[in-house]
Amino acid sequence: MSVTKKLLILLFMFLLSSCGGGGGGGSSSSASGSSTTLASSVGSLSNYQVTAGNTLSLNGSTTLSFNSIFRIILAKFNDGIISSARASVSSCSSSGLVATSDNQNWSLIGLSSSTSTPACVSQIQDAGNYLVLAVSGVTDSSGNACDLAVIAKSTGNTTCITVPLANRATSGAPIFFLDPSNAQTPGQLTLNGNYFFVGFYTASNVSSAYEGFLRLDFTGAVPTASIAYLSYGSADPQNSQRINGESIFWAPYYPMENGDLMFTQFNLTGSASAVPQIGIVQTYYVVVNPSLSDPTTAVKALVNQTTTTSSDGYSIDLTNSPIAPIVTPLAGDITQIHYNNDAYPDPSASATVHSFYINVGTNSSTYQPACVNQNGANTSTLLLKGVVSTNGTLTFTNYGGSNLGNGLGANSLSNDVTPDGNGNLVTLLWKATSPTSFTVTKYIRPLAQNP
Repeated sequence: MSVTKKLLILLFMFLLSSCGGGGGGGSSSSASGSSTTLASSVGSLSNYQVTAGNTLSLNGSTTLSFNSIFRIILAKFNDGIISSARASVSSCSSSGLVATSDNQNWSLIGLSSSTSTPACVSQIQDAGNYLVLAVSGVTDSSGNACDLAVIAKSTGNTTCITVPLANRATSGAPIFFLDPSNAQTPGQLTLNGNYFFVGFYTASNVSSAYEGFLRLDFTGAVPTASIAYLSYGSADPQNSQRINGESIFWAPYYPMENGDLMFTQFNLTGSASAVPQIGIVQTYYVVVNPSLSDPTTAVKALVNQTTTTSSDGYSIDLTNSPIAPIVTPLAGDITQIHYNNDAYPDPSASATVHSFYINVGTNSSTYQPACVNQNGANTSTLLLKGVVSTNGTLTFTNYGGSNLGNGLGANSLSNDVTPDGNGNLVTLLWKATSPTSFTVTKYIRPLAQNP
């Protein structure tokens, strides 16, 4: 994990411990119909902070403003980094959506027409122009239970999201990862703000279990939802997040700006109690298609395969990984290829062009294309561009040396890589200069082929 990510996680946990949130709060509004019906609007959230909690326990407390704190750090990065405020509670017995404008006095926001039994809010996450809430006890106007409530910050308009699971009657309702406290990657907003992805699973029935990723589309006037990827089957009795022996939450996932998704799954082949666990790591690119009647049939392309051992979890499978055929012929001394399961959006990708970039490293001492790394020498780290066809065929192109790093090694570059809007990929190298200070160096890699 890069220093950047560690710093962000520490900041997130600090904010969570103070019950703070970011980007909103608002006035109450009631809806017509059933007392559990989601209100059509809660009023503008522009001048408030919001969180999930109980007004009695929060009143009189001083909370941090996420946005003002985070902007100080953002100034050290670049405008491409997107912040996400998060909060969660362990019980829904007395937790609702609450707001404050002075960090002292909190009031309940009426998600439904009932104030005596408010809609329960168990998790909340900032998603750019929206807030995404995991809720229970609230329905849409047709009586369908809302799994998520999405609120537009500027207007307060709400949208009820129900995850369309075919076997929901037996599998139960989905459980979401909207905060980092469960040691899983929380919801991810694309850099352009158009899409928001969140992982979920069910835990009510080990014989009828789901795990997957839900995509929220913010490109229209009203947010819409579709399942980007879904797996169904039997869950591990000791780990409900492992379906059919596979876990799709084993590593961070990467949403693409065109609405597609890259994720990494772990297939356990050894003992579940072994440390480290032995298995097969597979990274996939998913062509997200909201019109699919069965999301378990989504087109996906294998990007990489790695077989973990007790001593090595990063060397790719030279026989089965699609990366190997394009990298191993570059030099006779390449016997290891490393890939950190990360991915970078391609600015030229679209709804019909499914492309991305990755960094890979080799152990070659002879093939080191010109691209200065942090030590002032040529590098054995390569930038590869992948293109996936509509039927799932993957083609790689070698773009040559990369000073972006791949997140591996004691002196590696950060793997927090983002497009800068000018046809480049950008990363930051964090290097400690003393126990209390560090330097940040910005590296730019033009998206031009230079093998």
